[in-house]
Amino acid sequence: MLHFSDFTRDIWLTLINSNNYNTISGLAAAAKNAKESVGRTCLRNTPRLKPSCDAIFKKSKLWFGPDKKAGIEASSNKAASIKAVEFVKITTASTNYYTAIVASVVPLIVIVVVMVVIYLILRYRRTNKMKKKLQYIKLLK
Repeated sequence: MLHFSDFTRDIWLTLINSNNYNTISGLAAAAKNAKESVGRTCLRNTPRLKPSCDAIFKKSKLWFGPDKKAGIEASSNKAASIKAVEFVKITTASTNYYTAIVASVVPLIVIVVVMVVIYLILRYRRTNKMKKKLQYIKLLK
């Protein structure tokens, strides 16, 4: 069989990359490239092993289907863990900003409420004065 352990890490990094790791055809193409870089299907190219070695490349979906699923699952798990870690970082950093926003909004609301109350009190007093004035004017006539 094709001994993938005979390939160095550098060869694997050039054969399987971000463009082909998540598709069956991409993995099959990477395996074909690996085969072509060695020059034959099997490293031990005997007539008995040749059909089984060739079958690897003819039934690539059967051989690489689970690897594709595992790659997709691993990448989604990694993305989820990174997303969770980054979300925690963002929320802890932004909590201080929320506290500052609340601390500045609450006094503004209190000031507005006090101004409205003062306005209503002054308006009520003014209407009472006007009523008294009208009563005095009626009495004088």
